[in-house]
Amino acid sequence: MNVLPGGELDLALLREPPLDNQVVYSWNWNAPISRTGIDERLDGFVKAGIKGLYILPLPIDFRPERLRTFLHPEYLSEEFFELVRYAHEGAKRRGITVWIYDEGGWPSGGACGNTVRQNPDARLQKLAKRSVTLEPDERYRPCEGYIALFDGKRRLPDDYISARRATLTEYYAADDTADGNRIDGTSETVVDTFIENTYEAYRSALGDELWSRVPLIFTDEPGLNRTTVAKGLFDKFLEEYGYDLRDYIYAIDGYGELAETEDEVRARIDWATLTGKLFRRNTFEKLRDWCARNGVQFSGHIDIDNRPWGGVAKGYFSLIDTLRTMHVPGIDVIWEQIRYPYDGSSVDDETRGFGFFPRLAATAARVEGRNLALTETFSIYGDGVSPDEIKYALNYQAVRGINVFNILALPYGKDRCAALMMRPAFCPEKPGFENLRHINEYYARLSHLLTLGHAEGDTALYMPCRDYAGSVADCDDASVSFKAAGTALEARGIPFDIIDDGCIRDATDTGDGLKLGDAVYRHILVPACRHMPADVAEKISKYLGTGEAIYTPKNKNVRVLTRNLCNSRLYFLFNEGLEPVLEELNFDARNVYFIDPASARITAAPRSISLSCGDIAVILVGDGELPCEGDSFERIATIDSFTPVSYEQTVITYSGIRKQARDGMPASLEDFSGTVYYEAECPVDGEAGKLYRITLGGTSVSAAILVDGEYLCDLGMTPMTAYVPAERLVKGGRITVAVSNTAADEILAKQDVINSHPAAEVGGYAPKMLAFESRRHPLRIGSLTIERPTVS
Repeated sequence: MNVLPGGELDLALLREPPLDNQVVYSWNWNAPISRTGIDERLDGFVKAGIKGLYILPLPIDFRPERLRTFLHPEYLSEEFFELVRYAHEGAKRRGITVWIYDEGGWPSGGACGNTVRQNPDARLQKLAKRSVTLEPDERYRPCEGYIALFDGKRRLPDDYISARRATLTEYYAADDTADGNRIDGTSETVVDTFIENTYEAYRSALGDELWSRVPLIFTDEPGLNRTTVAKGLFDKFLEEYGYDLRDYIYAIDGYGELAETEDEVRARIDWATLTGKLFRRNTFEKLRDWCARNGVQFSGHIDIDNRPWGGVAKGYFSLIDTLRTMHVPGIDVIWEQIRYPYDGSSVDDETRGFGFFPRLAATAARVEGRNLALTETFSIYGDGVSPDEIKYALNYQAVRGINVFNILALPYGKDRCAALMMRPAFCPEKPGFENLRHINEYYARLSHLLTLGHAEGDTALYMPCRDYAGSVADCDDASVSFKAAGTALEARGIPFDIIDDGCIRDATDTGDGLKLGDAVYRHILVPACRHMPADVAEKISKYLGTGEAIYTPKNKNVRVLTRNLCNSRLYFLFNEGLEPVLEELNFDARNVYFIDPASARITAAPRSISLSCGDIAVILVGDGELPCEGDSFERIATIDSFTPVSYEQTVITYSGIRKQARDGMPASLEDFSGTVYYEAECPVDGEAGKLYRITLGGTSVSAAILVDGEYLCDLGMTPMTAYVPAERLVKGGRITVAVSNTAADEILAKQDVINSHPAAEVGGYAPKMLAFESRRHPLRIGSLTIERPTVS
């Protein structure tokens, strides 16, 4: 993959972006797999314009009580790898690039239980406590996993003999059995076992030829728990910090409610810091180094990255330092952390205030001198998600530095609940599946544009990780101040990265700023915090403050990203608000061009651009000249009346999901999920050699246009416009508009059928998805306008 900054705009690559820029889908293997089934589904992916994927195995024993699946053959068996190899071969023949997903389910590391079975040290342990009552003169007998005995906050000897009847608190290390896939990634040997049973196994199964085509391995939120007790923790802690953590073990219990004194808070911070360092060294750096030795990029995302204190909660300590270990760092946006702002908010309640968290991955790439940052998006948004909602969620992240798009998910199975337990589930049995072509083309081009040149901005927001690990009050105060500072920077249009102690210590002070990787920070904004290390405070002291906006939009809801090319600059203007805006452009340059990722057209930029909710306008500004197309069109025809001729209904039964084709028109569109085929007579003859503009208005959710039975284009994202070869339009010919909505109506109508399955097959995400799907989009069709270019 391209991991170095690109150069100038290449028009050929804009029209046909490289495989590195294609949208990559997760292909969930959740049912019995066969060669025939693999071929059938790969052929369907090609029709939908899918050019990138990875196989996400969901083994039978992954979460049998919460997410029951029926994968066969057995995960990591010889037969399983034979089918993986067959899928890679089939993808190669069809021009599809394939990543490797490193786990059976998630989180990564457990190999769906195999790591623990092969290495007993893999069991993750957490701090536990219980009350112990001793009678007078009774000697305390330490329990298994014993750490320390306390009377209040007073540590007692290990062989303590009580002088009275007393109820004491015993702290011990207990196995964490909450998630069988989570392992002790702080151990020096455990990840070696994981590498052997997955990474090495995949490499061996694929062989040199297929392996050489694998660009990336994706790791999925490996993490610890809130009170991890690493193997050998207390000896390592004593060596690192010179005091006994066991004297303050109560301070790391819970959320740190008992960390009150300076020494107690220090112990909690030191524990979190050491745990994070061990985790990065023994998991993330080992996986990265294996990938580097074997010619692939290491990528993925970590857990709870949409909350500032998530690094402490999952054992990373520093979100940024952990992401920096990845060649392509990523974020997780699978349950509407970012959403279309129907209620005025573009983030969920948990994320509120930290809506700028995609900058974590973008920063981690930039400070390492790399150029790619990834998002894993959707999976639990529900099947009602429309192309405009997809566009909003992805563009929101793009303008904050994300440029590699991973969409979830493509289900392998379609029987029973296999295509329903994690939604949106994109498959041929659901409406509009093949209309994904226009989304895939748009994001391949946008990804390409977002990887050109260098990210800009010399302001950094300091992330006070030590405060998040301190007392409850420290964490709360620092989180509020940090989120407010980032939100204010975004409101002022100031581009910024997120850095912490590790970044600052690694940076070189040039006298003009702190240089790290591809960035030079001349302005560092520090939120309220109590525990910044003295050396960090000293290093940033002369750079405190904020920089300026590179470009200030006229509308408060427009966010801006800029990238510096060799002789030009790219501007990405995103409308974050619900209402459309008219953005006046005020660039002081000889040449200003508008680049449309949907069509790859380049036109002279107008003086103002209309941005609907979720739109991105891409503007190229520079002294060089580009060949551009005219953007003046005249309407020559409007089709207001269509005849419905047939339809395909998505039907959910107890046996699964399927399509049902029928003539005529559905009895009602109010609770219908599917595609309706409308026809009309073409009213014009097109002029050979020209591109006509067609627009479908008042239509939801997506559509395909055919002329005399031959595919012409897909439409979906607002505006529903395409540029088509005019010679395809012949007066008297047959124009077919295949209008699709989503599966949401059928899902809402068939809850009794779905719920007749065991709860484990329906899956634990159902309530959240249903809430999203209640915002369904009924099927409707508007008018079709045809315009031809005018000669100015």
